[in-house]
Amino acid sequence: MSPRLLLHELIACEQRIRAWYRALGAKTDLPAEARFFWNCMAEDERQHLAMLQQSDRLVDLMASPPPLSEEVLARVQTLLTSAETALRQENLRVEEALSYTVAIETAALNELAERWIEGFPDSVGWLLRQSGPEMEVHFRRLIDAVDTLSGDQGLHQQALALWNASHASLPEHGTVST
Repeated sequence: MSPRLLLHELIACEQRIRAWYRALGAKTDLPAEARFFWNCMAEDERQHLAMLQQSDRLVDLMASPPPLSEEVLARVQTLLTSAETALRQENLRVEEALSYTVAIETAALNELAERWIEGFPDSVGWLLRQSGPEMEVHFRRLIDAVDTLSGDQGLHQQALALWNASHASLPEHGTVST
């Protein structure tokens, strides 16, 4: 897949995720704190989407095309289709929506976007990262929402695993435990 086509696939996935979060944020049958959480997640995705869209003008500066797996992208798209289908159900529970949220955030799309950025020279990658969301805040918001809105310990453990995995490569950050 060409770099530009791959970027457009990443952008399409980010658009779907943002739309999913926005739809959850608009569901009046969900508690206000849950809607607020999903609206914040949608704003993070807007920033992530803008960062990817900015990189479209910079593809020619890419040092080498990033090694991105089309299989991972296909798995993310399948997960998004399942989440979108669940959203159309009238009785979507907060815990089910949180479960999809954790799965979406774990599905490697953020990793794919990071690999995309790593294909650029360091200075360009740094500038692109500055225009995106603060990922530590993004993941902390997710953990806090799971803690506040769900009593499911398995979901809590999945959210903590996501947090720890997101910080594994950053020596200045520690892991979080239960």
